[in-house]
Amino acid sequence: MKSSLPVTLLGIAFSAFLLWFVFRSTDWPAVWQAIVTVDWWWLIVGVAVVIASMFTRVLRWRYIVSADQPVAFSTLFDATQIGIMGNYVLPGRVGELIRAAALSRMARMPITKSVAFVALDRLTDLFALLVVLIISVLTFTPKGDIVLPPEIYATPIPGSIIISLAWGTAALSLVLLIILVLIFLNQQLFRKISNAILSLLSNRIARKVSAMIRNFSHGLHIFRRRGDLFWSLAYSLVTWALMVYSNVFVFMAFGIDGPWNLFFVLTAFLAVAVSVPGAPGFVGQFHFAVTVTIVAMLPDTDLNIAKAMAIVAHLLVFIPVVLVGIYSLINSRSALLYRTATKEETSSSAM
Repeated sequence: MKSSLPVTLLGIAFSAFLLWFVFRSTDWPAVWQAIVTVDWWWLIVGVAVVIASMFTRVLRWRYIVSADQPVAFSTLFDATQIGIMGNYVLPGRVGELIRAAALSRMARMPITKSVAFVALDRLTDLFALLVVLIISVLTFTPKGDIVLPPEIYATPIPGSIIISLAWGTAALSLVLLIILVLIFLNQQLFRKISNAILSLLSNRIARKVSAMIRNFSHGLHIFRRRGDLFWSLAYSLVTWALMVYSNVFVFMAFGIDGPWNLFFVLTAFLAVAVSVPGAPGFVGQFHFAVTVTIVAMLPDTDLNIAKAMAIVAHLLVFIPVVLVGIYSLINSRSALLYRTATKEETSSSAM
């Protein structure tokens, strides 16, 4: 815990810097005016799309978990939403560990197995993100320098640097995808390597890590069931498509048109920005990604409107995630209490 504190504080400081970087010299009355004059019906549609993505995310995970053992949709939904809420309200992106712990407790499975299921879900998620990244880098090809408003950044940014960073991010995502697949395909090799290294330190630790790799690899057995793998990847693509469309509706609410690839670039940039450890709720990173993408690809857009769009886009995701997460937390606790009470009642009757 203490060792993670410096990283957490550094992440919060990074988010605070981005927040200052974006909102310094802001005309707040103009930002507020832009917010209160939006077409709220489009935002309602945007919220509905965000909520729909919660269900497709669970459907994606269900094909992974059910390949090993049947788990109720409600259990998967609650574990997923509790984990996502954890990512939004706690620092360090600990939500995935929380999701694994929640699934382990509610479905009564080993924690190492639930961690493997979460990791495989992230694998399918990474596959769809890679598709979004590739579409973005293939269609966003600035010919010259990118000029941002002086209030954001006065020095022109070479387009070649942006393209190189975009392709680098896509390549890194592909490498991570390949590594996870290789862990499954070469379980014995990874176990031998870990045993050889860790046994020099402690045989007990080496045995534990070996067991974790075995359970993790077991969780990746969905690769042997092509139908489950296909539908998991399909729902992952649908989930990311809904995320792209949620940004479309924010633009429609503000009455701003943009090229179709803008929404892919924005979604990809957001995914990269929030992957960096920062403050809870991705405050700063989220606003930076939205504002910079808008002013870079739509340079005629008023900067205050771009900042207003960043605030609204963030709340469009943050509020539903937290509210649904709280509901799932209460619902899961109620289900566990009911299960415990029923078990005790059954035991008493048997006696």
